[in-house]
Amino acid sequence: ESLVVKVTDNGIKINNKNGGGLVLDGFYNLWKDKLLCDVKLMCHNEEIYAHRSMLLIYSDYFKAMFTIGLSESSQSMPQIQLNEASPEALKSLLLYMYTGSLSVTNDTVQDLIVLTDLLQMRDVKEQCFLYMEKSLDVTNCLGMWDFAETYSSTTLLVKAICLVKRRFPVIVETEEFLNISSSRLGKILKFEDLSLGNNGEDDVFKGVVRWLEHDVTERIDCFKDMLKLVKLIHVSSPVINELKQMMCMQENLDIMTSINFQRSTDKDCPPRHPIQCIYVVGGYLQSRTGPMCPRLKTVERYNFKDNVWKQTETLPVLASGVQVFNIHGKLFTTSFEMSHGDSLMPYVSSTPGFYEYDNIQNIWKDANDCFAPSSAKVIHDCLQKSGSLAVCPRTNKIYIMSETDIYCINSTVNDGEVTFSEAEQLPSLQELESYSNHATVLHKDDLYVLGGDRRISASEIFPVASVFMFDCSENKWITKTSMQEPRARFSAVVMDDYIYAVGGFNSRRLRSVERYDPVTDTWRYIESMNKERSHFKCVVHLNKIYAMGGKSYSRYEGGARKVLSSCEVYDPEIDMWTYKAPMNQARCETIK
Repeated sequence: ESLVVKVTDNGIKINNKNGGGLVLDGFYNLWKDKLLCDVKLMCHNEEIYAHRSMLLIYSDYFKAMFTIGLSESSQSMPQIQLNEASPEALKSLLLYMYTGSLSVTNDTVQDLIVLTDLLQMRDVKEQCFLYMEKSLDVTNCLGMWDFAETYSSTTLLVKAICLVKRRFPVIVETEEFLNISSSRLGKILKFEDLSLGNNGEDDVFKGVVRWLEHDVTERIDCFKDMLKLVKLIHVSSPVINELKQMMCMQENLDIMTSINFQRSTDKDCPPRHPIQCIYVVGGYLQSRTGPMCPRLKTVERYNFKDNVWKQTETLPVLASGVQVFNIHGKLFTTSFEMSHGDSLMPYVSSTPGFYEYDNIQNIWKDANDCFAPSSAKVIHDCLQKSGSLAVCPRTNKIYIMSETDIYCINSTVNDGEVTFSEAEQLPSLQELESYSNHATVLHKDDLYVLGGDRRISASEIFPVASVFMFDCSENKWITKTSMQEPRARFSAVVMDDYIYAVGGFNSRRLRSVERYDPVTDTWRYIESMNKERSHFKCVVHLNKIYAMGGKSYSRYEGGARKVLSSCEVYDPEIDMWTYKAPMNQARCETIK
C-alpha cells in the first residue's frame, strides 16, 4: 500500500510513499490536456502552454521572472518569447520538468544547452555538456571550442583545445578548419605546443595556405598577419616555393617580400615544443614472463616537465603480448589473451585485440575494425613468435618481422579516423629463419633488424650480434656490421642519425650500450646504464634516451632476478645516464 501509518504520542502520522509521484503525474496530465495552464511560451511562432509554478521550480530564470515583481508576474497569461532554440527542444525540456525524464541526442544536445543556459538550469546543462564531450573528435573540435566558449563549459573548452594541439596536422585537413575565422586561426598559431609530427612547421604553413585558398578574396588582406604567427624559418624551402606559384601571390608580391624578410630576420626563432608524454602499457609483474605468468593491465604516463608518473585508464584486457605504436597522432595497442588449454596445447591464444587510447577522454576504445584481416593475422603471429614491430615516423607504415617473413602495413586517415590496409609481404630473409626476440628500427626509411635469439634446437638457443638492413627503395636485404656483443630482449632506438642498442641479455643481463653509425657502418660503445636491463623498451625525447623498467638483478652485477620500476635517461652531450622518477609499478616487457 502507498500509505504508511506511524503511531505517535498524540495520535498517528500518515505518509504517502507515492505522494511526490502523484503530484508530478497530476501536473503532467494537466499539462498534457492543457488544463489550468497560466503561461504561454512562444517559440518560432509555435504556442506551448505550461504552468508557471512548474517552470519556477526547475528554472532560476523563471523563478526570478515570476517572484521579484517583473511585469510577467502580474499577468494572468503572460506570453514569453523563447526563440533561441527549436520548439522540439523546448518541448523536450518541458517534458523533463513534468516527468523527470529527458532524452538527449546528437541532434538535440546543442539546442538543449542553449535553452538550459538561458533558463539557468545548471545541472541539466552540465549533463548535456558531458554528453557532448563524448562525441568530440577532429572533425568537430573547432566548432565545439567556439560553442564551449559561448556557453561557458570549461571542461569541454580545455578538451577541445587539447585535441586541436595534439592532432593539428589532421585537423588542418578537415572541412571545419576551412571555415574558422581569422581570429580563431590566429589563436591556434600562437600555441607554442602544437604537435606537428614528422613534417614540423611545414604542416602549419600548409594549413594557413589551405585556409587562404578557401576564400582568397576575403582572406588575402589578413594573410600576411597570419604568416607572422608561422615560424617561417622552420618551413622548408620547397614548401615556400609552392606558395610562390599560386596565382594570388603573383598579384601580392609584397607578401612574398614579407616572407623572405621574416625568414632572414627570425633565424633564432625556436621551434614549437609540443607537450609529450611517455606511456608504459601492461607488462609482467614478476621476473617470470611465460604466457600465463602474472601480468598487468595498468597504464602509466610520464610527464617530462614535472618528472612525475601518473596512472591512466587501465587496459580492457589482461594481455600476454602488447605492442604500442603512435600512428597519425593516435596511440594504438595490440595484444592477445592467453588461456589454459589441454595436455597437447597447454596455452591457447585468443584472436588479436586492438585498442585505441583516447587521451582526451582517458578511455580505451575497441579498434578491431581499423585493421584489415590479414594485418590482424600477421601482427598476431608476430607476437606469438616473439617477433618485432616498427613504425616509420615519416610514412606511418608498420613493419612486422616474424622469423623469415617481413610485412608492411599502410595506414590512411579519413576525417581523423585511422585505418590499416591489408598486409603486404616483402622479400624474406632466410638468415632470420630461427630468430626471435630481436629489435627492429627504421632509419631514414630503411629497416634494421638487430640481434635476437637464434634457435639451433629446442635446447640450444643463444643470442646473436648480427645486423641486417632492408633497403625499402631497392626492396632488398643487406648484411651490415654486427654489434660489438650479442644481445636479445634489448631495446633499440634512433637518435641524431645514429642507432642505439641498449641493454639486453646474452649469458647475463647487460648494462652496456653501443651506437651504430650508418654512414661508416661501425659500432662503438658509449656509457653503460646504471642498471642491467632486459625485457624493456626505450624511447627518445628531445635528443635524450629514456629507459624504463625491465628485468635486472637484486644487487649490482648479480643476485636474484628482479623487476624494476626505475627510469634512467641518457644525455649524449655529456655521455651519461642519470636516474629520473621511478614508475609507480615495477614491470618488465613493457611497451612505450
